[in-house]
Amino acid sequence: MKALIRLGVISTDQHPRLQVTSAPLQWRDLMAMLVATTDARGTDLESCLLELLDGNKAQMQAVQELGLLSIEPVALVGTPLDALCDKLSQELVYGPGERDLVVLHHRFHITWTSSTSSKSIEQRDISLALYGDPHGHGHSAMSTTVGLTTAIAARLMLRGGIRRRGVLRPFTSDIYAPILRDLAQHNIKPVIRSKWEH
Repeated sequence: MKALIRLGVISTDQHPRLQVTSAPLQWRDLMAMLVATTDARGTDLESCLLELLDGNKAQMQAVQELGLLSIEPVALVGTPLDALCDKLSQELVYGPGERDLVVLHHRFHITWTSSTSSKSIEQRDISLALYGDPHGHGHSAMSTTVGLTTAIAARLMLRGGIRRRGVLRPFTSDIYAPILRDLAQHNIKPVIRSKWEH
């Protein structure tokens, strides 16, 4: 992502060569324009990009593997970001049997103080792993975890389950408890493990 930002590909500014009425344009030429290099056909483009990426060969390889130095046509959709989105929507498609995976892991260190002023430290690990539908008939894991959680929160608000107003973070039990309960009904359940130190 850093490479794409540095090279101007994430720009939301209208680009004159990316308008619907523009002449056809290849990715290699667009990259040369974005980094203000004149020779888009020679090896100077690669050298220029590598220099802009501070010599990071892994980032340069990613730019090449995404086809951003290819002679493929660029979608004339207004901005570099929109052109990139169009390209990625074609390049990064799941193949047969492929699916996404969401993995969350949070570790908390909690200090508990008893009435006798002794302290215990709990290390609480909360993990969640969810796969998307491998057959392409259902939802991705990302859309399930984000979309379903958002829908449950919206329903909770609409039914008066949350009475406070304003921008609220889900750090209080009146918000997170019913959401976690409803997610569990959809088989989205975190695994919670605790380890104690005295």
